[in-house]
Amino acid sequence: MFLAGALALATASAIEPRPPFLSLERYGLDEGLSQLSVTSIVQDDTGFLWIGTQEGLNRFDGQRFVVQRRQPDQAAGPVSSSVDTLAHDGRGRLWIGTNDAGLEVLDLRTGQRLRLGTDQGLSHPTVGDVLVDGDAGAWIGTERGIDYVDAAISGAKTLAVDVRMIAMARAAGEPYALGADCRLWRLWPERIDPLPPLADGLAGCVALKGSAEGLWLAMASGEVMLASPGGHLLQRFAPAAITPAGASVTSLLQRPGGELLLGHDDGTVLRLDVRGDGAAQRLEFDQRIHGAIQVLTQDRDGVLWIGTHTRGLFRGRPLSAAIRRDLVTPGDLAAWPVRSVRSVWRRDGVELVGTDAGLAWRPAPDAPWRSVPELGNTSIRAIAAAADDGWWLGTHRGLWRMDSEGNARPHSPLPDPRVTDLLVEGADVWIATRGGLAHVRDGVLTTAGVPAELAGEFLTSLMRDVRGRLWIGSNERGLYRLWPDGRLEHLHPGNGRLPHNSVWSLHAGPDAYWVGTFAGGLLRLGRDDDAVRAFTSADGLSNDVVYRILPDRRGRLWLSTNNGLNVLDPASGVIQPLGPGDGLGNREYNSGAGWVDAEGRLFFGGTEGLDVVDPEALDFTSPPATPVVAGLQVIGVRGGGTPVPEGRRFDTLYADRVAMDPRDAVLAVDLVAIDFSAPAAARLRYRLGGIHDDWVRTRGPQAELMLSHLAPGDYPLELSAAGRDGRFGPPRTLVLEVPPPIWRHPLAYLGYALLGCALLAWGYSRIGARAREREARIALLNRTVAERTAELERANLQLQANNRELEVATRTDPLTHVSNRRDLQQWLSREGLQIVREAAAGEGRGGLVFFMVDIDDFKAVNDQHGHPVGDEVLVAFAARLSSLSRGHDVVVRWGGEEFLWMLRELHMHDAPAVAERIRRVIADQPFVLPAGLTLSITCSIGFAPWPFSARHAVVGDWEQSVALADRALYAAKAAGKNAWVGLAPGEALGPMGLEALLMGQAPDALAPGSVRVLHSTPTAPRFPAR
Repeated sequence: MFLAGALALATASAIEPRPPFLSLERYGLDEGLSQLSVTSIVQDDTGFLWIGTQEGLNRFDGQRFVVQRRQPDQAAGPVSSSVDTLAHDGRGRLWIGTNDAGLEVLDLRTGQRLRLGTDQGLSHPTVGDVLVDGDAGAWIGTERGIDYVDAAISGAKTLAVDVRMIAMARAAGEPYALGADCRLWRLWPERIDPLPPLADGLAGCVALKGSAEGLWLAMASGEVMLASPGGHLLQRFAPAAITPAGASVTSLLQRPGGELLLGHDDGTVLRLDVRGDGAAQRLEFDQRIHGAIQVLTQDRDGVLWIGTHTRGLFRGRPLSAAIRRDLVTPGDLAAWPVRSVRSVWRRDGVELVGTDAGLAWRPAPDAPWRSVPELGNTSIRAIAAAADDGWWLGTHRGLWRMDSEGNARPHSPLPDPRVTDLLVEGADVWIATRGGLAHVRDGVLTTAGVPAELAGEFLTSLMRDVRGRLWIGSNERGLYRLWPDGRLEHLHPGNGRLPHNSVWSLHAGPDAYWVGTFAGGLLRLGRDDDAVRAFTSADGLSNDVVYRILPDRRGRLWLSTNNGLNVLDPASGVIQPLGPGDGLGNREYNSGAGWVDAEGRLFFGGTEGLDVVDPEALDFTSPPATPVVAGLQVIGVRGGGTPVPEGRRFDTLYADRVAMDPRDAVLAVDLVAIDFSAPAAARLRYRLGGIHDDWVRTRGPQAELMLSHLAPGDYPLELSAAGRDGRFGPPRTLVLEVPPPIWRHPLAYLGYALLGCALLAWGYSRIGARAREREARIALLNRTVAERTAELERANLQLQANNRELEVATRTDPLTHVSNRRDLQQWLSREGLQIVREAAAGEGRGGLVFFMVDIDDFKAVNDQHGHPVGDEVLVAFAARLSSLSRGHDVVVRWGGEEFLWMLRELHMHDAPAVAERIRRVIADQPFVLPAGLTLSITCSIGFAPWPFSARHAVVGDWEQSVALADRALYAAKAAGKNAWVGLAPGEALGPMGLEALLMGQAPDALAPGSVRVLHSTPTAPRFPAR
C-alpha cells in the first residue's frame, strides 16, 4: 500500500535548551467578548477578526468587540447566538455554522442574511465545519453528515449521511474531509469518495489542516501524521515526550516555516518542527490558560490567536522575543522591598535593584536576593560602581557606599539628602541633589569645581561629553554646562537656547546631544551649534515626559516615559511606541531607572517593576495598519427629531459610496486602524474633501468623526492608517453623497423650468399682466423659502452657541475663569469611585492630592489699593496657578482669595516639591497688573491626599481630605505665612486613628507614626483640635 521510503517514523523527543516564550494578552467579558467559550476565529479581507462563541458572534478590530446576538423580537438579526464554526469566502461573505439553527451566510457588503435549515435540505441543524469552494459554494459538515451548498445559497444537497466528520481542509488546492476514525474523504460538489486507510488501527483523530505538501492529521493522543493529497501516509510523528500527562490534543495549526502547533485540553501548546528533526517544544506563556484550547489560528500579520473553552480569547504578543518578561519573574518582584524600581545596575552576574523602599541585590544570577537592612524604607535613586570596590548609592537619605559583601554605610552630608543622579569618574563622584550639586574626591566631600550658582537648585541628571563639559539637568531652570575652566553656561527658555525648563534625562549621541524633559518631549541639540529640534506627542511620542534615554547597538534611542516606552530612529525620525499591550509590565516609568548590560539588553524600572528589552528583536519598521470606516450612523435629522434605528445605520465595511437622505443632518462616522500586531500603537489620520485642507491626525487607533449639516454634494472621506512605526499607508476613500433637498434637486429645477414655460405660454394666451404677476409670485416664494431656511439654520447655530456658553458659565468662576465648586463636584462624582478603587488595589500610579492655596494678606491689598486692584490680583494669581497645571489637573476658586488645586497621579513623596514650586512661582516674581501696578504677593499652602491612606481607601471622603488640606493651610499661616504644610499617612495609621483625624483630632494627638507632618516652616506647625 505504501511506497518504499515514503513513510518516515519520527519521534519528537529532542528539546531545545531554552523553550520559546510567548507573552499573552487575554480578552474576556470585561473586554467586551460576548462569552468565554470561543469556538472559531476567522479574518475577513478587510482585516476584522470574527470570533464565534457559544453565545454570540463578535467582530473585533483590536480595540473593541461588536457583538451580534439572536434577539427574539428582531427577525433581521442572527438566526442563532450559538456559533460552532466560521468561514470567509472571496465574495465578502461570512459563513456561520450554528449549533441549533443550521447555516447562515452574512453578506458583509450589504448586510443581507441568507439562511438554510433542514427545510432547505440541510442534513442536520448542527453545523460543525464549513469549507468554502472558492467563489462557488461550500461543503457543510453537520452532526449527521456532509452537505453541499451552491453559490446562490438556494438549498443544500446531502452528499453523505452517518459520517462522523471531524474537520475539512484543502491540500494542493483539493478539498478533503476527516472522520473520527482517521478516514480521509475526497470532496466533490456532487459526491464524496473515501480514500484508502492510512494505517491499521487508527482512531481518535481530532484535527485536520491542509498545506502544499499534504494533509496534517492530529490525534487526541498527540500523534501527528502527514498524508499525501492522494491519501498515502508520508510521515508519522509519535506523541512528544514532553506532552503533559493525561492531556489530549484538541486543536492544530500549521505555521509558516515548517512547524505545527498542538493545543491541548489543559491549556498547553506544543511546537513540533516537522521540517527538521521532529523536535517538540512546549511554548512557555507568561500566564496560564487554565482551559481547553479549542482554536489555534494565525492572522495575516502573523499574530497567533488562541480560543479556549472557558477562558476566552488570547493574543500572542508579537514582541515576546523583544520584551523579555522571562528575565524578571514574579519571584524576583516578590523578593524586592516594593515593586516600584528607581535604579538598576547589572554586570558580571551581579545585580542591584533600587526601589522606593530599599535595595535588593544578589552576587550571582541564581543566588537569592538579599536586602540591605541599613537602607530599609529608603528610596534608592542612583547606583554607580565605585572605582576601587563596591558601589556608590544615591538615596533620599543621602550618599551611601556599599562594598561587595553588601555592607553599607552613609557618606558625607550633602547640600540636600535627596540624591537624584550620580556620575563616577575615577576618584571623583559628582552628585545631583534636589538642593544643588555636590562633589566627592578621594572619598572626601569638597567644594572644588562646584559652582555657587547651583546652590539650592533642584538638579535631576548628569552627563560628561567628549569636550569635558559636565551637563547638569534642572527640574525648573533648564540645563547647565560646566566647562573644564569652571565657566557655567545656562540654557533655558529665557535666553532662547532651550524650549523647556524641566530637564530629566541626558544622552550624548554620535552626532547630537539628547535631552529628555518633563512635559516637553525629547530635544535634540546639534553637537556643533546647539540647534534644537523637539520630538513630542505630535510627532508620535506616546507621552511628553521622558525619564530615561538609552541607546541600542543599532543606533536607536529608547525612551522611558509616563506612558510606556518609545523607540526613536534618529536617522529616519520614525518613533515606535511600546506599551502594556505589547507585554511591558509597566505603563508609567520612574526617573533615572535605566541600564544597558553587556549583551546590549535594556533595563527600565517603573511603578510595576523592571522591564527588560532585547532591542535586536525589534525591527526598524512594523507591519502597516489597515484603515476602516467601521460604521456610519445618522443621529440627527433636519427639522428635529431622532432617526429610527432601523435603516439609519450604514454598513460601510466594503462600501465605496454611501448615499444619504436629504433630511440627514448629523452623522457619526466610526473610524478605526486595524493592527493586531500593535493594537494600541496604531494611528489614524483623515480628511474630508471640501471641509479639511490637510490631514487631521488622531491620538489613537480609533476616532469618531461628527459631521453636521453638510451642504449638498459629494464628500470624499479619505482615511489612512499607520502601524507602530508611524508610516502611513495608502488611504481608503469613502464618498458621502449628500443630496439636495427636494426643492433644490436638479429634477425640481427642471420642473420649475417646465412650469415656468407652461405659465409663460398660458400667460401669452391670456393677459400679459397676469403672467408677470404669476412669475413674481413664484420668485417671491423661492426667496421666502430660502430666507426661512437660512433663518432657521442661523437660529439653530445661535442656540447651540448659547448652550455651550451657558454650560461653560455654570462650571467656571466668572472673575478668574477657573473651575468652580460645581465643576469639581461633577468631576469627582464621575471619577471618585475609580480613584478609590485604584488606591485600594495599590496600582501605584499615584493618587489624588488637594493643594489649598491662599493669598497672604489679601485684605491689605483691597484696603490699600481698592477692590478693583484686588480683583486683578485674583485673576493674575489664578492664571499663574493654572500655568503650573497639567492637562488633567483641576484648579478651582474655592472662595475669596482661596484656591484649590487638584493634582492627579501624584505620588505623595513628590507633593512637597510641588508645594515648594507653587510657593516659589508666586513669591519669586512680582505681579504686574493691567493698571501698571506691580505687587509682590506670597501665598500659604496646605495639602493632603485622597484617599488619605491607600490601606484604608474607603475611610473618608474627598471633602474630608479637602478639610485636612484647609487645616494644613491655616497651620502654615499660623507659622508665619509664605510657607507650606502637608499631611501624609504614617506607617502606624490605623482606621480608628484615620477617623479621629478626619473628625478634627490634631495629628500630634494621635499615636506616634500615624501621621507625617510635612512643612517648609522653621519649626513644626501646630494643629489645634477641632
